[in-house]
Amino acid sequence: MNLRLFTSNILVAFAYFVGGYAGLSLTNLLGNAAAIWPAAGVALAAILVCGTRILPGILLGSIFVQTTAFLDTSSTERIISSLSIGTIISVAAMCQAWIGAKLVRHIFDHDEALLKERSIILFCLLAGPVSCLLSATVSISTLWFKEIITATDMPLAWSTWWIGDSIGVLVFTPILLCFFARPRHIWRQRINNVALPLCVLSMTAFIVYKFSYNQELQYIEDAFEKNTINFKYELESSINLHLNTAKNLKEFFDSSNKVSPEEFPLFVQPKLSRHPEIQALEWIPKVLHKDRESFEDRLGTQIKIPNHIGKMEVSSEKEFYFPIQYLEPIAGNENALGFDISNNPEALKAAEAACVSGKVAVTDAIKLVQESSDQIGVVFYAPVYKKNDPDKKCETLSGFTASVFRLEKEIINIHKKHPDIKLSVLLKNNSLLLFSDAPVKEKTHTIPNEFQLERSYQLPVANQQWDLVFFPATEFISFYSSWTVWLIIVGGFLIAGLSGMGLLMLTGRTLQTEQKIKLRTAELQIEVIEHRLSKKAIADSEVKFRNLVEGSLQGIFVHDNFKPLFANQKCADIFGYSNPEEILELDSILEAFWVPEEQERMERYKTSRMNGDEVFDFFECRGKRKDGGLFWFENYVTLVDWSGEKAIMGTVIDITQRKQADEQLNYQASHDALTGLINRHEFERRAERLLATARADKSEHAFCYMDLDQFKIVNDTSGHTAGDEMLRQLSALLNGIVRHRDTVTRLGGDEFGVLMEHCSLDDAHRVATSIQKAIQEFQFSWEGHSFKVGVSMGLVAITETDLSLSRILSDADIACYMAKDKGRNRIQVYYPEDAETAQRHGEMQWVTRINQAIEEEKFCLYAQVIDPLDKSNDSHYEILIRMYGENDDVIPPDAFLPAAERYNLISKIDRWVINATFDLLENHTSFLMKNGFCSINLSGQSLADMDFQEYVINEFIHRNIPPGKICFEITETAAITNLSVATLFLSKMRVLGCRFALDDFGSGLSSFGYLKNMEVDYLKIDGMFVKDIVDDPIDHAMVKSINEIGHVMGMQTIAEFVENDEIKGMLREIGVNYVQGYGIGKPIPFNDLLINFKNN
Repeated sequence: MNLRLFTSNILVAFAYFVGGYAGLSLTNLLGNAAAIWPAAGVALAAILVCGTRILPGILLGSIFVQTTAFLDTSSTERIISSLSIGTIISVAAMCQAWIGAKLVRHIFDHDEALLKERSIILFCLLAGPVSCLLSATVSISTLWFKEIITATDMPLAWSTWWIGDSIGVLVFTPILLCFFARPRHIWRQRINNVALPLCVLSMTAFIVYKFSYNQELQYIEDAFEKNTINFKYELESSINLHLNTAKNLKEFFDSSNKVSPEEFPLFVQPKLSRHPEIQALEWIPKVLHKDRESFEDRLGTQIKIPNHIGKMEVSSEKEFYFPIQYLEPIAGNENALGFDISNNPEALKAAEAACVSGKVAVTDAIKLVQESSDQIGVVFYAPVYKKNDPDKKCETLSGFTASVFRLEKEIINIHKKHPDIKLSVLLKNNSLLLFSDAPVKEKTHTIPNEFQLERSYQLPVANQQWDLVFFPATEFISFYSSWTVWLIIVGGFLIAGLSGMGLLMLTGRTLQTEQKIKLRTAELQIEVIEHRLSKKAIADSEVKFRNLVEGSLQGIFVHDNFKPLFANQKCADIFGYSNPEEILELDSILEAFWVPEEQERMERYKTSRMNGDEVFDFFECRGKRKDGGLFWFENYVTLVDWSGEKAIMGTVIDITQRKQADEQLNYQASHDALTGLINRHEFERRAERLLATARADKSEHAFCYMDLDQFKIVNDTSGHTAGDEMLRQLSALLNGIVRHRDTVTRLGGDEFGVLMEHCSLDDAHRVATSIQKAIQEFQFSWEGHSFKVGVSMGLVAITETDLSLSRILSDADIACYMAKDKGRNRIQVYYPEDAETAQRHGEMQWVTRINQAIEEEKFCLYAQVIDPLDKSNDSHYEILIRMYGENDDVIPPDAFLPAAERYNLISKIDRWVINATFDLLENHTSFLMKNGFCSINLSGQSLADMDFQEYVINEFIHRNIPPGKICFEITETAAITNLSVATLFLSKMRVLGCRFALDDFGSGLSSFGYLKNMEVDYLKIDGMFVKDIVDDPIDHAMVKSINEIGHVMGMQTIAEFVENDEIKGMLREIGVNYVQGYGIGKPIPFNDLLINFKNN
């Protein structure tokens, strides 16, 4: 440690000691701690100025202060104890100063002169109340642990210590910083404005405190004086009572020839009843040894004295005795009866003094024999002489009257009678202690105070002079002290501290202003010079900037808290002003540019932007023009420097047309373009919401699915334009019928739906009936034509039990199909428990399974042989389809093909069959060469599908399959229903070389005339006629007729359902060309057939 550092530490130690000693003079009488502790401010200021190297000086100064306060040299143990207490408190004070400096160091790093208000507030908070928690907590805990203060005193002592340290920091740290802190040129300016006012305020508070303190001292001394006088008076009264009682009893005996045992209590009991504080009244005769036996007989007990352990035993023989003969009250004093008082030296001494003087004499403090425990009292003895001795000599002494007086009891009674007298009493006769309840006077580890109170009095008591000394009791100071002095000193210095904080803020603001003025002055000087040097360049730049801004296609404005600073012409045009000057004349553009609902958002945005928060630079908002018109604009916001101050620049573009286009797009996204109704996507969104509502509140809703009947006639007759117009008119009709809360949607071409909210199934049925009636009565006219349509409707309830929207749509679709199947133009309510509904559901389930089978290759091909009846080898095969079930069981086509046809999946199956058949045949070309051909069934839907026709043609083009080896089978019903399309398909395939067979001929039997228009190679006779041909002559005639017609038209015939040789023989007789059935050959897996053919 160099000399300079050593000197600094010594000076800091001295300063801390002075501050601590001053704090000791401000000790709080109630809190056992200093109300103000200037040393805490000294320590913090020292570290802030000199750094942590000054910590040893703080510790040394603190140890000096605490030694002054706590050192007890009465014993080695007490020296060690007091030094340990002082050291712990000193270390806590040093650590508190270090922590306080650590907490505020970052404040000084950013604002070393404490100029900013926020820095000053944080400094006062962290350096004062926060950091001062440490010393108060450690120190008071130490004093409690050392049993210097009690747990009851801890809260008050802790708060006093904490407040004292905090105020010491708030007042004295700023004072010292003004004199020693850096930068000096700033802190020095605060000496007059901060340090001196703080010193004046502190001195004023100290003077007021001292005055109040002296007043408090005087008040307490007066109270002490008054209490001692009152106590002395009470004690003298009690002593005189005993003295007079002894005299009265003496007079009673002097006036009587002989006092009998009965007369004594009659005389003394009234006195005892009036003065219960008298312990006992006694008559003690002088008994000669010769009279002892007769006396003991009258007394009923022997003359006694206590042995060495205090137990009563028979007195030894001597010349005379002074036993207690009469005693009142007996209760509690039985042990004293017969006691020879001459055995007690103090009692004998008082008795002899009374005998010689002829007056009442009092004993020193003696142990009362009537008490089982060691109880101390005094006894007043009054001599009684024989009647024939006018000189009252001891030789003629008859005995003594006595009054027993317990000092402790009397003093306790006085305390009870006057509880406000908080005194401790010491009573002695010369050097002999009679009584004392004063605490042992020992030096204790406590902060010293000025209440050294003690009063002494001389009491003449009979033949003695007693010394009566009073001390304040433990609770005397707290009882008679008030909080006034504490509040004055704390309040005064707290005001000084807060004033210091305010003065720091005020001077900081002033100094900041001065710095800004100096800085701005310097900047202005530089600007003037630069302006002179570059005036032309600035003018040119301004012209370029204004030309750029004025020529901008974007509106530009600059504002400071919405006060306009700049605006270009485009901005004026956008907001409807004739020129920018009109905008600059506005007090605020907030109300002028933005609609009311946007203004609060703009206020928040402006505040966040100016505070540097992360916010968007770009946003859209609604504005208003000068004439009140509303529009949308984009606003790109940046912070700019405007004349040295931050301002906000906005760049705006009118986007009203784009917003209108967006709104139109949003409308189009949720509405059907043709009808203006809600489209399917929006419908599904609303339906999902309604389904969630039903689950939440168990409400009931309904959905009606509608499919127009005969609408295709309008399109086919008058064109799609007419159909579209009809749909628009029907949509307007539907919107006028449903309830205001219901939703009408267009689900497809001529399919509509009505979503009915909070509507029971019965109410929904009434709404549906109204819709059906309105559509039936609706007549559409177009270019001289008049059309009427019907509607098939499926109605389904929406309840909490519904699983999904898809299930609801499926149920409604099923109900609608049922309505169509039952004759169209009707309402079908969906009931889950209905058998027909269950069937429809079964078909719907097949839809999923069919799609899954196509995706997962769950279909397989079977083949059934078709044999000729002319004994040739011209056999061929019909390709059949099967489905694999979940357990790979084979499902026949009758189970799933009806559902496939109803739900338009049959064309997918036809494609799969063609693709799978061609795959197998490509890998087994020899099979095709050895056999005639393979027949593949086609559905009516596939025939009507032009894409399907293209698909088949492409398959033949890209496959190595001879078209002549493929025969397509179509049913009579499918061919007649789609005659024109079927004829076209046949023509295309015949060009390629394919063959055709008309399947199930005779089942429809609409007209044989259809055969003329269909060029087919084979006519397959329906099995319903073939299977009973042997027994039914009509079936026989039908088969024969069909066979003959087929042959006439150049077709070969094939009979189905040939189950035995008898049927086969009869068909041969008729002339049928081919037979097919279980009697010929059962269907087998096509792949197995091909493998067997290859192996053989």
